[in-house]
Amino acid sequence: MSAIQKDSYFLLSNKNLKLIIKLCILLGLLPFVILSFYNHPVYDDFGDAAKTIKYGSWGIQKVLYNGWTGRYFSSLLLTLGNPMSYRWIFGFRFTPLLFMMIIVWAFYILFKWLNPNNVNEKKSNMVWLSAGFLLIYLYAMPDIFQGFFWYTGAAVYQIGNILLVAVFVTSYQVLTSEAGKRKAILIILNILFVIAAAATNEVVLVQMGGTIGVCFLASIYQRNRAWRWWLMLGLIALFAALLSLIAPGNFVRMDALHDVHAHSVVYSIPRSVFSALELLTSYKVWTSLFLITIIWMPWANKIAAKEQSSFLRVHPVISLIVIFAIVCLCYFPFWWIFASYTPPRTVNSIVFFLMVSWVVTMQATVNWMYQQKFALPQLPAPLVQGAVYVFAVVLLLRMTTLPAVLELVLNARKYDAHMTQRYAYIDEQKKAGNLNVRVDSVTIENRYSILMLAGTDITTHSADEKNRYYADYFQLDSIQIAHEPVLPADSTRAR
Repeated sequence: MSAIQKDSYFLLSNKNLKLIIKLCILLGLLPFVILSFYNHPVYDDFGDAAKTIKYGSWGIQKVLYNGWTGRYFSSLLLTLGNPMSYRWIFGFRFTPLLFMMIIVWAFYILFKWLNPNNVNEKKSNMVWLSAGFLLIYLYAMPDIFQGFFWYTGAAVYQIGNILLVAVFVTSYQVLTSEAGKRKAILIILNILFVIAAAATNEVVLVQMGGTIGVCFLASIYQRNRAWRWWLMLGLIALFAALLSLIAPGNFVRMDALHDVHAHSVVYSIPRSVFSALELLTSYKVWTSLFLITIIWMPWANKIAAKEQSSFLRVHPVISLIVIFAIVCLCYFPFWWIFASYTPPRTVNSIVFFLMVSWVVTMQATVNWMYQQKFALPQLPAPLVQGAVYVFAVVLLLRMTTLPAVLELVLNARKYDAHMTQRYAYIDEQKKAGNLNVRVDSVTIENRYSILMLAGTDITTHSADEKNRYYADYFQLDSIQIAHEPVLPADSTRAR
């Protein structure tokens, strides 16, 4: 290996730098882990749990499918996976941490797939790399609250994210495994992952369908018999998607949210393209992709040289066109169905797809260059690399970790104490026979928007949907925010 090549592997070979980076990853993620234990449910978490308790495990699935949404797998997550369906509010203190661990697992599965033999790497380093990508994801995502701390948003989109990775990793394992018991299990798992992913959310459905379609066309072009497998998966995904899309509940929801521009292709296509361009040119996204390039390139070079992989060789221009097309398609359903901007929780999922597809594209590009006998891309000299790593650490800690630290110091205890007092006060009022309860509003500083977004608390109107969800769960006639405080910080009793 030449001196220039050794410079390119500075991150992999310098033990001191590795140790410093691991410490920074730990410090960067620790505030989010601690914040998880101050988390509490918001109004729709109460509503889903109340309906599950009322209608039962199977009955609530029918109610949602016929009355609100066809996402049958998401419905399972939001009802049977909701800790409050078992009267366990305390369980919400663990859900953000659980979803963060799921994302680390998703990245780890991806890296193991790209580097099956752990070329020059220990498994523990791959775990640290996955944790580092979680920190980058927290930096790039537009809304951390909706991404991890709001159970409904996290369950629908983060579970969808790992299912997306699982679909294509298991597909590759199916195509490369010898016939036998293991392959049969992988086939069953792959099909189940496809069916579940198709019914988590529309964005993951688009991402999965678009990628399966590209794999099918690529197999046809390369005259690879794998096209049969991709065709079968595509048909299964289509069937699962139709089962989700034709649900009566979807039409109820579309009628409730209908806009004059809905269902207009002329209106929706250009706005989908502009939305994709807006995301790709946002400084958080392009700085994240740049950082991912610097981090993954050493692994990509080594994997291409040692593995000589034949399954993932794609011209970079083709890869970039495909990624942009799929990102545009991710925005299309919201412009076409609702004629509105895509909500932050959904953009979180698109950002995850961009990160995953960017890593895969880099590996495919380097593999292709190796096959074409082009010189592999080299990173700058170690001094420049070190400067980039320092800049990245400062950027991530300043833009991502610092707000979490401030949320932890300024808001977390007050929020946790207030919500705990609220639950105790509600129980006290019920025991006293008062089923029309008035409580104080949450008074924490909401600007960091990690534990709670402004507008997610109940209101002064007992007939408000948020209030009715609360009342149903606590078995009250009504609940509302009082104009005057009735929940002093030092007491659970009204004045």
